[in-house]
Amino acid sequence: MAEEKGLYFKIIRHDNLPDTIVSDRFRLQQILNNFLSNALKFTEDGGVTIYVHQPTQINNPLLHNKNLDTAHALAISISDTGKGIAPDKQRLIFEAFQQEDGTTSRKYGGTGLGLSISKELTKLLDGELTVESDPGKGSTFTIFLPVHGPGIIRRGGAQLSATDKKSGESSIEKDEDFPNPVEKSSHHVKPNIKDDRDSLQPHDKSVLIVDDDIAFVRILVDVAHKKNFKCLVTADGQEALTFARRYKPSAIILDIGLPGSNGLTIMAELKSDPDTRHIPVHFISASDDVAETRRLGAVGYLQKPTSIEDLQHAFNRVEKVIQSKIKKLLIVEDDPVEQKSIISMLQGDDIEIVAVTKGADALKALQDGWFDCVILDLGLSDISGFEIIEHIRNHEKQKDVAIIVNTGSELSDNERKRLEKYTESVIIKNEHSLQQLLDESTLFLHRVETQLPPEKQQIIRMLHNKDRIFHDKKILVVDDDMRNVFALTHILEDRGVHVIAARNGKDGLDKLRENPDVDLILMDIMMPEMDGYETIQRIRAQDKFKMVPIIALTAKVMPEDRAKCIEAGANDYMAKPIQEKKFISLLRVWLYQKRAV
Repeated sequence: MAEEKGLYFKIIRHDNLPDTIVSDRFRLQQILNNFLSNALKFTEDGGVTIYVHQPTQINNPLLHNKNLDTAHALAISISDTGKGIAPDKQRLIFEAFQQEDGTTSRKYGGTGLGLSISKELTKLLDGELTVESDPGKGSTFTIFLPVHGPGIIRRGGAQLSATDKKSGESSIEKDEDFPNPVEKSSHHVKPNIKDDRDSLQPHDKSVLIVDDDIAFVRILVDVAHKKNFKCLVTADGQEALTFARRYKPSAIILDIGLPGSNGLTIMAELKSDPDTRHIPVHFISASDDVAETRRLGAVGYLQKPTSIEDLQHAFNRVEKVIQSKIKKLLIVEDDPVEQKSIISMLQGDDIEIVAVTKGADALKALQDGWFDCVILDLGLSDISGFEIIEHIRNHEKQKDVAIIVNTGSELSDNERKRLEKYTESVIIKNEHSLQQLLDESTLFLHRVETQLPPEKQQIIRMLHNKDRIFHDKKILVVDDDMRNVFALTHILEDRGVHVIAARNGKDGLDKLRENPDVDLILMDIMMPEMDGYETIQRIRAQDKFKMVPIIALTAKVMPEDRAKCIEAGANDYMAKPIQEKKFISLLRVWLYQKRAV
């Protein structure tokens, strides 16, 4: 960027610096990226310099920060020779996530984290943020950080909790006893609960609990122990994947709103791995994403707040799935040839299949016994498949049965919406539908994929080739920063995606009209002329685009921002800077769901 604008760019590291500091690398990178982006954007002549240095006593803001002292702090300054900031505006720029015109449709396009959010993140890191600027001469933004990590101060060689600084009576603590700095501002913290991993044996009935609400986790552990489950506990999505592969738990309890992760993305990763795909996952979350979790293969869903009775029911449901070694499948198909083909594809030693040709026989079979999954044709001779779906979902004992619709009928938009809400999967009959039925039924029956015959394992592996879902897909990227467009295009085109780029909301609408067959839209929120919220709303106002998945990309990191994006019409949300692995996992979730309906 500096070369393109003819600017110099320097990094100066002063002497006598510590070799390392303890902090949140991801959040610190966000803050520094924001400083650098602003410095380069508003500098036309001269250049930008990064100084890494130790604070001095002169004009040292650390003197007023109870969590810091000069001897154990580090300063990182980013200076530019740009237009500078007037004294009366220097405080304003930190007051809100907005530029001086107070809107999200800014005069200057740009990316990165807003300065107000940078300031809040700095506080969570127990640091300080300052700005020095002269109009016409440039600006210097400095972040001061504790060397030994958030929540820790030094006194007499010992590490003490910052909350005990006044009394000086704290016992000595270890760094790892403190929660993640970004989480510690609320009651949602990294659970520091002793679980049963050290005593866990391969034959034990166990549950992996993935949730960052420490009070709720304690309740879950208590209920699990009373149900004779041994527990593994984590608040981190990536650690959850590691635990699932290492310990092979009997079941998983998963939240959606995890710090730094999306539970739906974690679920997709679990279900794409042959070693963890069969593990039953029950969601318990404050979000209302029942349909999404159902399509990903969840055995159940509870919305917080919930009761002890509901939690006990959830564990009973999980236990029923675990104990059912022979899975029961009901096939409702009136074409004898199609029915025989489905049975041949799905049969195995671990599955009991009941096949009927009429809707009335299906209702009787459901009334007489329990089934784990139903494969249902909609076009039956006596009863509509929709009536059978309604019967199952309204029946207390059958409401958790997984429903896979296998139909050759053309579906209206209203029919698709009904099926999305009440069924796990919709497969349109074609030359590949039998393979899809094998894949989907294996998922919803929680069959152990590695125990299937080799030829059937090969079919599922072919379907789950991780980049296959991207092949020949068309994705519209709406972003005013060409650096982001370039980075996303590089990631997507490597996987066979055709990328269409738009520089703002208005351009995005034009590109969408020219390319109505797009499979997914990536929408930046903070753009000039027309912001992402308005653009999403205008897209959703058009019937033909109501089903196109939209993922909002934004530099904001506040919890309410995901809700605001969803309210505008986005399907999901991802904060910048984009992490490629999580980004690709999220795209797989939404492209797979679009394929399913």
